[in-house]
Amino acid sequence: MTMRPIIILQGLLGMILASCQGSPSFSGYHHVDREAWYSEDTAVMLIQKADTARRHLPPHTFDMRVGVRYTNDYSYRDIALLVELKSGKRVISRDTLLFNLFDNENQAEGRGLGRYDLDLPVREVTLKADKPYEVRVSHLMRMNPVQGITDISCFLDCVQHPSEGK
Repeated sequence: MTMRPIIILQGLLGMILASCQGSPSFSGYHHVDREAWYSEDTAVMLIQKADTARRHLPPHTFDMRVGVRYTNDYSYRDIALLVELKSGKRVISRDTLLFNLFDNENQAEGRGLGRYDLDLPVREVTLKADKPYEVRVSHLMRMNPVQGITDISCFLDCVQHPSEGK
C-alpha cells in the first residue's frame, strides 16, 4: 500500500514536466478598430495569476510571441510595434518589433484568405507563479491612425529545458 502514493506522485510529476509541451500556457487577443488604430490605443492583455501558476514550477521560462491579424486594407508592407511586459508598474521588458505583413509582390505573409494571421517570437521571459502580468502593444507607425489591423495577440509557450523532464 505504501508504493501506491509514490507511483501516483511520480505520475503527477511526469504530467507536470510534460505540460510544457503542446498548446500555449497563455493566449490573449485584443480587438482593435479596423478603420482607425491610433498609436495611443494600446492593446492590453492581462496574464492572470493562474496562467503562470498552472506550471507548478515557479519561476518558469516562457517563449513570448506577438501576433497581428490584418486585412488587405492595410496600406503598408510592414508594421512597427512596441511590446511591453509589465508586472504592476514595473516594466520587465520592452521590445520594438518590425513585422513584414506583405512581400515585395504585395502577397500577404500571414496565414488566411482576406484576413491574415502572422505571429513572431519576441523573447524568452521568466515569470513567477501566482503573479499577474500585463502585455501592452502599440504601433509605432508614422501614419496615425493605421487601417486594416483587426486584432493583436500574445502567446506564452512554456519552455522545457533539456534538464527538465528527461
